[in-house]
This record gives sequence, C-alpha cells and structure tokens, in this order.
Amino acid sequence: MDLSDERETKDEIAQPVSRQDSQILKESDIKSMYDSLSSAKSRKVTLNQICRCLQMLNQCPNSATLDKIYSDYTPEDMEGTGSESIAIDLNQFTEIIQTYSYTREERLNQLNNAFLFFDKNESGVVDTEPMKTMLLTVGDCFTDKECNEFFKEAAPGTDGKWPYDGM
Repeated sequence: MDLSDERETKDEIAQPVSRQDSQILKESDIKSMYDSLSSAKSRKVTLNQICRCLQMLNQCPNSATLDKIYSDYTPEDMEGTGSESIAIDLNQFTEIIQTYSYTREERLNQLNNAFLFFDKNESGVVDTEPMKTMLLTVGDCFTDKECNEFFKEAAPGTDGKWPYDGM
C-alpha cells in the first residue's frame, strides 16, 4: 500500500456516521451550549466555533472532519469567505453536534481500529517505526517533538513494539 492509499484509508476511518438514536447530549444541553456561543445580534454560531465546541465536548475533530463540516454547511454563494463569517442556526448546530460527537466507547473503538491498521497479524502489539512514520506524514501530522513526546509517554517496549490490546 503506498502513502496515498494510507492517507485515503485514514480519512475514510475519520468520516462520521449519522447516529440519530445514539445521542450523547440532550437537545436542551445542545441548545444551552448554542445560546452561550451565539451572538446576541444574530443569534447564530459561526462555523469557526464548531471545532472549539467539539473539543469542549472531549471530541477530537481532525482537519478532514472540519473540512467536511465546513463544506456541508457553507452556502454556495459564501464559499471561500472563511469559516468565521459563516453563521449556522440552532437546527444546523444540533445536527453537527449529534453527528460528530462520539461516546467514550465509540472513540475507543475508533482508536482500536486505528491500531489494528498497524497490527496486520492482530497480535495486540504495534511496531513503533511504521506508526511514527504515519504520525509524521499523514493527516493531522505530528511534529518531531510531539512524536517523541508521544512515544516517551506511550513507553514502547525495548523490542520497539507497543502493546495496545485491552484498551
């Protein structure tokens, strides 16, 4: 598999699935959040605020996810104007939060699937070198410093393998 295939695979994994019956927040909570973020004048929230809002909900939207949200919710006549000038209403905000918010179990499942990508034998361990290469080159890339800190914290074994099974 070449690097472009790996990039496509990683982006495909990041794509959300609408889970209308799996709501993480009650609509009243979403409305309260919307009210606290919306401007008094327009009573709308900008697309630029969506990333921060998802992060406050312990979500980790990557650039592919944010690009998808921006393209889906930017009117054609406003394309290219910047996410800070695109305002969304409560219904759109609710739809985004419900679609792009995942439970802890769903996030752990996504993480486990990402590790399985590196664990071709499904042995429960990952070789750190291919993983480091991906972290530095694909998607929302780490810097060398971030990558080194990540592996220092993750503490792979002396054999260069990192157990992930059982997370």
